[in-house]
Amino acid sequence: GNVRQRHRLGVDYRFQRLLTGALMSGVAGVAMAADVPADCSALPAPDQPLEAVIHAKPVALPHISLRLNSQGMSMGGRNFVGNRLRMTDSDSLSSRQYEFDLVIAHAEGETLAGRTFVIYPVKSSSEQPQLGDSGFPVIQGWSVEGPEIGSNIKNAFNIASMTLTFGDISGGTVSGEIYFCLAADSEDRFTKTKVNTTYLAGRFEAVVE
Repeated sequence: GNVRQRHRLGVDYRFQRLLTGALMSGVAGVAMAADVPADCSALPAPDQPLEAVIHAKPVALPHISLRLNSQGMSMGGRNFVGNRLRMTDSDSLSSRQYEFDLVIAHAEGETLAGRTFVIYPVKSSSEQPQLGDSGFPVIQGWSVEGPEIGSNIKNAFNIASMTLTFGDISGGTVSGEIYFCLAADSEDRFTKTKVNTTYLAGRFEAVVE
């Protein structure tokens, strides 16, 4: 609608030029806070291996999984399924510190392969891409977790933007590209800890479960 169009047209292209210049000069990623766009939904994911920064700390998230049809739901007389993308620093729950979690929904019988999903930098879920005329957003939820910020950085309380594209699902894996940016004024819901620069940018491969 007009709100989404306005956000796409209103993106600050200075950030795009900064990012392009960094990549061309051989500097990987968007290492400085000033380079993190205000709207990652309007930009392609950087052509680089996945780079993650959580609360201004570069972290490795090598354990990536995509759980298909992790939950079913019925809305407006139609059936939908939820799919969970998770990126963590450890495959052991007891030693895990950093995590990015995202739930994507689509109509039953559809596939994620070859599709692009976005989150617009707006607070209202009604302004996000919708599941047909169900009144529910395609991105059902997201969260970012780290020991410095607790586990309450999520869509219910904070604003983020994202573009996420999946490749083909083959041989038990799926490739993808992501550009996820957390808004600069985000904070933990309970501790009120302000979250510093947080983003995920680049290519990844996920194990399909």
